[in-house]
Amino acid sequence: MASVRYPRRGRITTPRNKPKF
Repeated sequence: MASVRYPRRGRITTPRNKPKF
């Protein structure tokens, strides 16, 4: 999942998969 590369803003790209960065 390349969407996990985002910092604490995983919410803008992954609403239900927000990464815990």
